[in-house]
Amino acid sequence: MRRWLQASISIALILAAVIWVGSNTDLASLAETFAELSPAIVILAALSLFVGALCASLRVWLIAHDLGYPLRMRDAVAALSIGQLAGGIFFQLVGQLIARGALLARRGLPVSVTVVLTGYERVVAFSVSLALALAGGWLIFGRVVLDLDGGGLEFLELAIGLILAVLVGGVLGWGRRVVKSVTPHLHGRLALLISRSVCVSVATQLCTMVAYVVLARAFSPSLAIEDLAAASAVVMLAASLPISLAGWGVREVSAVLALGAIGMSPEEALVVAVLVGSMALGVVATLALLTAGAWRREDSGVASRPGIKAPKIDYGTGLVWALPLTVATAVFFQVYVPTGTGQLNVNFADPAAIMGGTLFVIWAMRDRAWPQWRLSGFNIHVFAASSAFIIAFIIGWNSFGWTAWAFTSKLVGWFVLLGYGATGALLVSRAGTDGLSTLLRTIAAAGLAVLVIDLTLLILRFAGVQIPENLLGGRIEGFSINANAFAFQLILTFFAALLAFRDGYKAVVIPALILAGVWFAGSRASFGAILVALPLALCMRPKLIGRVGRACLCGLVIVIAVIYLPAALLGGDAVHGVFTSGFADSDAERMLTLEAAWQMFLDSPLFGAGLGAFVHDHMTTTGEFLVIHSTPLWLLAEFGLFGALLIGVPFVRVALNEIRRPFPRDDAAVLLIGSISAFAVMSLAHEMMYQRLFWLVLGAGLALTVTPTQMQRSATR
Repeated sequence: MRRWLQASISIALILAAVIWVGSNTDLASLAETFAELSPAIVILAALSLFVGALCASLRVWLIAHDLGYPLRMRDAVAALSIGQLAGGIFFQLVGQLIARGALLARRGLPVSVTVVLTGYERVVAFSVSLALALAGGWLIFGRVVLDLDGGGLEFLELAIGLILAVLVGGVLGWGRRVVKSVTPHLHGRLALLISRSVCVSVATQLCTMVAYVVLARAFSPSLAIEDLAAASAVVMLAASLPISLAGWGVREVSAVLALGAIGMSPEEALVVAVLVGSMALGVVATLALLTAGAWRREDSGVASRPGIKAPKIDYGTGLVWALPLTVATAVFFQVYVPTGTGQLNVNFADPAAIMGGTLFVIWAMRDRAWPQWRLSGFNIHVFAASSAFIIAFIIGWNSFGWTAWAFTSKLVGWFVLLGYGATGALLVSRAGTDGLSTLLRTIAAAGLAVLVIDLTLLILRFAGVQIPENLLGGRIEGFSINANAFAFQLILTFFAALLAFRDGYKAVVIPALILAGVWFAGSRASFGAILVALPLALCMRPKLIGRVGRACLCGLVIVIAVIYLPAALLGGDAVHGVFTSGFADSDAERMLTLEAAWQMFLDSPLFGAGLGAFVHDHMTTTGEFLVIHSTPLWLLAEFGLFGALLIGVPFVRVALNEIRRPFPRDDAAVLLIGSISAFAVMSLAHEMMYQRLFWLVLGAGLALTVTPTQMQRSATR
């Protein structure tokens, strides 16, 4: 299915390029354009791409040596070519990792090393490609500017938020641990090792650029070589984005636009792009055939070769910490990409969460043991809930056909959520209470950083400063683009801060700021969630009552003395947008969805109408995108009673299991009860199933299986 999705993107973009060309020229001239090329030009371009592929293989070889796992050059070529072919057939990064992992495991490289190698390689390659594309854009268009009115302000806010989240997370969360772990491995040769990988990446990009320039120059000899090189740099960056099959479609559209900007005709630009893509595919296929024997040779490991020492760095442990903490930082940053049937949620943490979930599963298979959880039979619940999603999708597909919303946002999205849960479990299952504490500190720090940006803008607005609506609406939303979703994130962040910071000013001020943020998010459902979740969490550990009381009092002071009082003195609007606008329309829309969802459930009470049925029906009748504003009713309507029970029962069992747990109760018990109860309340009036932070917290909490002694230590802090 994922392959079909990428294929559809590629086909759609190629058709768009063809239509673009057809609107500007006679498509019949394409054959004549191909005929204009001499065999010498084609051979020269192919040789350039071949040399570029060898340079890319050399980069793999160098990085493997830098990581302490030296490869033979033949194995590096095989890893590059077979990985690229697999990435073109299946979702690029995942396909590449599966193929490389299978091959390099025969050379003695653990899966964790393959992940680090591929990530290192991609970061270096993308950095070089981006630098060349920026230089090319500057040369083509004369300047590179940030259009503040056309999304530039949002981009700056997002960039500042990311930087601040990383910095605050380093100070309050993972900084000391990383410095302690990384410092012994810093040495004078590190810059040299990175520099040579960058140089090889530059050579790889230049070889591909030569192919573009040679072919384009054959069609348009009057165009300046530097202009052709600049335009090809932009095309190469676009083609490297992992949104299509091996860059097909994206390459053609970007070539028509970029090469057209310097004066090349659309049909010639399209031919150049198709030729480069075809020849590049032929080159990697040839290299894969030439190195096919690498699959048949076994190797006991690089450390067993004469003169080679085993690497001192444990990359597996590094990934266990790096991936979950990256997710905990990036999960607060989300954008919505428009699709043909609505919007696709894209979270900055998704790639790391997918990778973390994949490693969690791979290591469980390696250990030949099912993951261990606080709740018995939880693995069966995961399989049952996943089966419910698959069955609901099949029912919907059979009823009204395949839809991108049902498949991508809901079905694939469900497995992404499982990736978030598995990523949280990845750290806690191996690092125990220390891992959970570090994860919670990182969540609290990143959430605080995002909140501080919105509170600062809010204070300025209350003081009379004009803040653009695209930066701050009536209610604070963080980077969730939805005030209710951000309020739910803040509630989870509050519990994380409450458990992570136990003494000093941080134990009071940080939870207080977060509570103030919940107030200014203005979500009525979040107030109800706080009133239910907080008492239940305190029942799990009554010793927290004093700290929560001080945080609530401090939060009230922040709301009144720091924000409302200065606003009143300076004449600002202190109640702008909070409880004053938008609720009447949203309430009417919510009631419409609830009534329609209930009727849909009555029509198909046992197995539901199928995944995506509500969105499909509403789009068909009104042409507008609308979801059911209630998670329980959404489950009943589209999954039926059978599917809703398969998905909902595990939450009930987890909550009952923690409530019945004898004293003393650990941090995970407080976290799970607070998170699940807040989720249960807010999901009554909003669709909260796909809130990624909730699944990260849920997986981390469920993975903490501790001894009574450890519980005693946790409960007394």
